[in-house]
Amino acid sequence: MSPIDFLFRSSEHADRIAIESATEDVTYAELRNAANALAVALQTKDPIPGSTVALCAANSASYIVAMLAVQAAGKDWLPLDYQGTSDSIHSVLDSAMPATVFVDDNGDRLINADSDVKISFSQFPGLVQTYFGQMPMPLENLDDEPRSTAPAGKDEIHAGRNSRLNSADAASPANEQEDSQANRLVISMPIDLDAGARIALCLTQGGRVMLSDSN
Repeated sequence: MSPIDFLFRSSEHADRIAIESATEDVTYAELRNAANALAVALQTKDPIPGSTVALCAANSASYIVAMLAVQAAGKDWLPLDYQGTSDSIHSVLDSAMPATVFVDDNGDRLINADSDVKISFSQFPGLVQTYFGQMPMPLENLDDEPRSTAPAGKDEIHAGRNSRLNSADAASPANEQEDSQANRLVISMPIDLDAGARIALCLTQGGRVMLSDSN
């Protein structure tokens, strides 16, 4: 099962909490709508399939929304070390050449880039409002089909191409704990590719991702 299948399956449990943190709880319906809208925004900004989108931010619900939106848009996500130096981050960026970089306030300070490259988490509400109810275009249709404006929830999503996120059997790092009975995943360290795979798997199973206060 695709790690973003929940985007059209979540109507089965729309009011269930998908992400829990010290500052906010996000339902599956809210997560689906936000991730779909941001995926459309990404495809509108950069229609090239498989391009790289970097994330430089601390763990948060917005981080998970951004990660899933990248996948829904048919792009590859690149987690950056938000605790690193500006020089080390720019070294990675110079090598990866991402088309877009999602940042929180700290990431924005660390990364010197044009405003058309960086998208701040603070811009998410406006982007979600602008593209609300639209569905990201399937990857094979990006170049030749008009964009669908069907309501969120229909099976029109194309999964991203990052194989590590598509792996259902990725190893669980020591800083994550799974409660199989309650289907909960606790994240207590910065989200990397492996943690992203675990988060995606938990969400496809209708579970709850809990972001620890230690982030």
